[in-house]
Amino acid sequence: MSSSSNLISSFLDITGINSEALAVYYLKARNWQLEEALNSFFMRSEAGSTDPVSFLNPKHDKPRNEVWESDGRVDPTPTASGGNLASLYRRPNSLTIQGSFTQVKTQSLVENRWLIVNLQSNEEFNSHLLNRDTWSNESVEEMIRHNFIFWQVYNDTDEGKKVNAYYKVSSLPAILIIDPITGQQMRCWNGMIQPLDLLESLLPYTEKSPQEWVFGPSEKKSRENAETSDTYVTDEESMANPREEDRDQTAEDVDDVSLGNAQKSSEDDTLPTEDVEEPAYPSLIAEPQGSKEVICTVAIRFPDGRRLQRNFLRSDPVKLLWPFCYSLVEESKTRKAFVLTQSMPGAASKTLVAGSNQTFEEADLCNSLLSLAWL
Repeated sequence: MSSSSNLISSFLDITGINSEALAVYYLKARNWQLEEALNSFFMRSEAGSTDPVSFLNPKHDKPRNEVWESDGRVDPTPTASGGNLASLYRRPNSLTIQGSFTQVKTQSLVENRWLIVNLQSNEEFNSHLLNRDTWSNESVEEMIRHNFIFWQVYNDTDEGKKVNAYYKVSSLPAILIIDPITGQQMRCWNGMIQPLDLLESLLPYTEKSPQEWVFGPSEKKSRENAETSDTYVTDEESMANPREEDRDQTAEDVDDVSLGNAQKSSEDDTLPTEDVEEPAYPSLIAEPQGSKEVICTVAIRFPDGRRLQRNFLRSDPVKLLWPFCYSLVEESKTRKAFVLTQSMPGAASKTLVAGSNQTFEEADLCNSLLSLAWL
């Protein structure tokens, strides 16, 4: 599919119109800049007309409520009447650090934070979905503000072309996590990624900063060499695929931990035990449906790697999470005890108390990701 065809398709998807000719009119008039064409279309819609004849008359086409950025794109802002639809796809300017790649990488190094690079394309509808659904998500925004430096760039700009060349991005949009010390790419996602999936994937990077990250001997040497070189490291390895020597080191660490746990278990066996009264949990009713004003979505990450989510009423007690989790695991037969923790950006993890009468809204658990650990 050609470049213009992609733009036309994106315009039709976002606006919901069926006229390809009308899409071409708006895109041509804005020099095939999708964001500008969308903004003009929705402004005309608010005025009660999308007539391309009046649209093409520059005397009557003065943009309203637009912020022109340094790269020449338009960032539409909502109107007082509720905002046009183009504002749903606006760029996350309040989250993005301004500057070149070198400048934002330097800032990440100074602040000892991982650098998230979002390489976008106006021709790819998933780029606009990221702006609408992922970067506007409150939990994602909070996590990034407290733990990362975020930089969004488009592939047709000079800086975007550099990033594309340095890291050999295979498809757009792309989200990269960059080590600011070496410039190495630690992780890469392509296409649309949902907020909860991104939150879960970013969690390991909130636990340790770049300087605190644990590396194998060869990685330490690589970092020392990178600090004395201006060459960008474009290694495609990620945390999910460690090198063999890293695996060996990890295996040794696991053996040490296992030995320590075995010794501790032996000591615990000699301690007196006492019966602990199990909290009374309410029965789990049918999953509620409704608007986000009354519904709260919570995702649980289980020890076996599964991640399942469920809707609750905001007024429901948090202790409903326990019968929900027990309904999904074999350990429910023995009622094996477990704990739920919530990773808090920029703060210590929060542990949920079994049997608590606190509601989901009071506990601020809406759109959150919890981890289950057996005791």
